[in-house]
Amino acid sequence: MESKAKKLTPRPRKFVAAFAVLAAALVFPAWAGCSAALEEGDAEHFGVAQIALTNVPADGSVACVRITATGDVTEVRAFDVSPGENAVFPLDGLPTGTVLFSGDAFPSICAVVGSGTTPSWVSDDVVATVDTVVPVSITLVMHRNGKAGVGVDFDDAGCRSNGVVCGGNGECCSGQCASNACCTPLGDTCSASSDCCTGLCNLGYCQSIPGCTPNGAACSTDAECCNASCSGGLCQIPGATSCIDGVQNQGETGIDCGGPCAACPTCADGAQNQGESGIDCGGPCAACPTCADGLLNQGETDIDCGGPCAACPTCSDGAQNQGEAGIDCGGPCAACPTCADGAQNQGETGIDCGGPC
Repeated sequence: MESKAKKLTPRPRKFVAAFAVLAAALVFPAWAGCSAALEEGDAEHFGVAQIALTNVPADGSVACVRITATGDVTEVRAFDVSPGENAVFPLDGLPTGTVLFSGDAFPSICAVVGSGTTPSWVSDDVVATVDTVVPVSITLVMHRNGKAGVGVDFDDAGCRSNGVVCGGNGECCSGQCASNACCTPLGDTCSASSDCCTGLCNLGYCQSIPGCTPNGAACSTDAECCNASCSGGLCQIPGATSCIDGVQNQGETGIDCGGPCAACPTCADGAQNQGESGIDCGGPCAACPTCADGLLNQGETDIDCGGPCAACPTCSDGAQNQGEAGIDCGGPCAACPTCADGAQNQGETGIDCGGPC
């Protein structure tokens, strides 16, 4: 039988704790004669109801109302509605006897509502005894359908992992319960900020402020350090042996360096340290370059000259050097003048005569 809606005369809205109300009055005797029209085998399912719908929410959260009646069989009816609508919808073919009534409402029209569609409103279940003699009235109170994400943790390990709800520090594998969830405490190692009670994982440690100071670097307060421990003016692992005790311990690769401490100095760290006489040279490193080491190094333009050293000799420097036979002549330079070179030079008064000749 096709369901049709009969419009009600508008009445003043009643504020019912912000809930829309569905009223169902089940009336059977007046329609008892209709049972002859039912298919064979359905003679006991001839309950009839009128669903009075009032105050459909105006926020667009309801466009379809679905009523379910569950007895020895289950009957489901759905009706498209409009915001603010008041209407009466007839139902027939309902089960008799003990019947459980429930209602759902959806923001989409009924044609697109499927079995997996989540309702926006749900009702409390109402159980009524339906017979063919005494009409029964029921009211379905609709509630907005709250949603939540629920995490499930099987606590086989004897402690709770990060992110799991907790009631105290002793319940957590990390030993820290903050804001009712297990988390990694300040200074402990981490792989993601979501692990940390502070919400910040920086350089592999839970930290309270960005840009924390790594182990072995200078500090003045615990809060500066990635592991939240400043001891002896240096960031260190909490409770670890000092990085200034003069002993190679606590996983150090050298005395008070490496491991949890600052990196050990090398001959390639760009710093003058470990007894070096220059940056990365001298002391335990290779000898520092000089202007007399017979090598072209340290920015020299030639072996042991130029750059940081004295200027390299030339054939016009006014000095007899670089294997010259005279000042700026001979050797790598032009031949020195003579009294037989066919040229008037070196103070001669004529070609190869006078002066020194």
